[in-house]
Amino acid sequence: MQSSIIDSRLDALHQISQKKLSEILVKIPGKKDLIIDHVLMKPLDRITGVSFLRPVTALSVTERRGTSLLRTCYSAVCDRDKEQGYSGPVTALSVTERRGTSLLRTCYSAACDRNEEQGYFGPVPVLPVTETRSKVTLDLFLRCLSHGVEKLFKMESSGVRCLSSQWVYIILTDLITVKRVSDQINAELSANRRNSYHLIFVPCNIMSTQQLLEEEGVYGEVTIHTFSWELHRLDLNVLSLELPNLFKMIFLDGDTSFLPIVAHSLWSLQLLFGKIPLLLAQGRFATQVQNMIDIMLEELGTPDNVSTEIGCMLLVDRDLDYATTLLTPVTYSGLLDEVFGISGGTVELDDRVTGGNGPVTYRLSSTDGIYDEIKNKHFSDVYSFLSGKTKELQQEFERSRKMALQEIKHYVSTQLQKVTTVKRSLSYHIGACEVIVGEMGHRFEDLHKVEQSMLEGRHRRDNCNYVEECMVTSGKITSLRLLSLMSLTQDGLSQDEATSLKTQFLHAYGYEHLVAFQNLEKLGLFTQQGSGLLASETAGKLADRVAQVVSLPKRGVFQVTAHKLKLYPNVSESYDLKNPKDMAYVFSGSYIPAVCQLVHLLIKQEQSIEEILKLIPSPSKWNGNSKTAEVAPRTFLVYFIGGITYAEIAAFQLLEKITGGRILVAGTSIIGGNTLIEIEAKISDRSPLLGITPRSTTSTNQLAAPRKPLASAGRPSRRLGRFPLRFVRAYPLYIRLTAGKEDRTRQQTIA
Repeated sequence: MQSSIIDSRLDALHQISQKKLSEILVKIPGKKDLIIDHVLMKPLDRITGVSFLRPVTALSVTERRGTSLLRTCYSAVCDRDKEQGYSGPVTALSVTERRGTSLLRTCYSAACDRNEEQGYFGPVPVLPVTETRSKVTLDLFLRCLSHGVEKLFKMESSGVRCLSSQWVYIILTDLITVKRVSDQINAELSANRRNSYHLIFVPCNIMSTQQLLEEEGVYGEVTIHTFSWELHRLDLNVLSLELPNLFKMIFLDGDTSFLPIVAHSLWSLQLLFGKIPLLLAQGRFATQVQNMIDIMLEELGTPDNVSTEIGCMLLVDRDLDYATTLLTPVTYSGLLDEVFGISGGTVELDDRVTGGNGPVTYRLSSTDGIYDEIKNKHFSDVYSFLSGKTKELQQEFERSRKMALQEIKHYVSTQLQKVTTVKRSLSYHIGACEVIVGEMGHRFEDLHKVEQSMLEGRHRRDNCNYVEECMVTSGKITSLRLLSLMSLTQDGLSQDEATSLKTQFLHAYGYEHLVAFQNLEKLGLFTQQGSGLLASETAGKLADRVAQVVSLPKRGVFQVTAHKLKLYPNVSESYDLKNPKDMAYVFSGSYIPAVCQLVHLLIKQEQSIEEILKLIPSPSKWNGNSKTAEVAPRTFLVYFIGGITYAEIAAFQLLEKITGGRILVAGTSIIGGNTLIEIEAKISDRSPLLGITPRSTTSTNQLAAPRKPLASAGRPSRRLGRFPLRFVRAYPLYIRLTAGKEDRTRQQTIA
């Protein structure tokens, strides 16, 4: 009963966001065109409740050709039904109806109802509604029609050409995007086209954007609105604010402009559930958000009752546990994010998965029975599960071939739709598993061993050698991830290690990546071990060299904290990854996510709250009385400021099974190791597993003539990214041989 109440109230967040957007559009009277920032497409799709369909041609809302529109929509429904083996009736509409919008809405509703009934969650590549071929979600288009929106456009850097006199931009609060919009408005003004312009900022309007609009001379020409959506429910117990740029803003740039938005989302949540009796904050930004929540409860209003559904809320900063973000997960959902990248609860599956039928946007949620079963499984157990499901489908097919006519009719009307959906889901997940194995299988074992050695502070020299090898074989992002993990777990690199690794990376990929190391230093992920007096400096260097040669663990701040929280489980030969008993299984038994262990300690109540919060060295705060602190809450809300990983989601769901409680996991976004490095290093390669990104083509003559030996002999140069792998590995030997030949030639000349 309590679980159903929680689910219904979480679903209400979606309705609140819809209502907010609707009220903003109502404030802009008359007909208008909507221009949407491309990064906001998926979140807006989720807010408007889109059903993912195959392409359906949306004609202009003023078009009178109802017959053509009906034929297009009807054929889309028929094609889908034929694909799924469904032969039921489709309601035929009048072909003489003039209102194309009404006809489109009716046909589209038939398609939505049919696909929702069949559990289909396919892609929604939205087809053009204008001659400019803007791609928007059809459901979003239909919902906006009732608010006077005639056409929708995807915002392009080249600009758009709207026909309406009212232009409404929905954009992210970002200076680059605001500058682009200002340029488009100025271009219209210079052409003497006087239109009405509205800017809807997501999630808020900040002072810097207003100043930029003033500098560009368009501040008086635009009307500004703000749209702050509520938390998005990505899955059963997973919520996200869908603000991936917030991590960079607060942790890298030190800009806390979005923290009030985080506080407001939690204040809204308490209005739905009631005031949460116990609030804990761990981290400098988490404590700021908690203070903001207290102020909002006083000034904006306090819930009438105390929450009986959520007993405790824990706010944590992402920088408290970077190790969980940098480590390679072993759950299916985590590896799916590593290889393909999951955004807004959807994944883009390419031709390698679909068998050459084009890319597919596939929604990942618990409504997909196959994904719900395998999302948190250890990857070694996924194939056996999918194989079993495939055999069940084969047996079902064999039984259907022996059915009588009446049995076939009953089967088609009741079971065929479900079987077709399961078959399609199986094909996608099996194809995704094959791609994951192809990308990571050959190096996963070595990668796991190196990560485990880094966590334990052992084999420093071998770890450095592996990072150097990854610079050649695995690409930029993987190299920086391992380098950051090594620096984090060993409380910084020695001066020799830092200089060598940094120089080799810049030689291999170019000095334009200097900014990546500067940003890593800001985050504390690329630091050098400090030096004191001369004697201690000499002793420190000696200790570092001994640690490199001898496999001795080095106990730094990271290891001390990890041992206090017991993040390293006792792994024996009987440790079963397929039937896990502790949360370390998400990293093959190497490491328990720190925040997950913190929640586990709070549930067990073997220590006081003050003692538990002191286990992680960071600012902390908690609100609540002694009575609430004495009662172990059954439902937790854990909110990550900076993003949550799929490994932590899987660990929390295992903790639910172990303790019998319910844990709601929320964050400002979903983040992973690749995403973290892409954000701070500004590296655009999505998949680091595909190897080095090919550079511009170079002629054979250029490759045949090696460069003059560098002063830093033995290290690969920047141009080595274009050379074959065998040449890169042999380059240090080539330098030594060439240098010796030049010396001999010089001696002969002198003689």
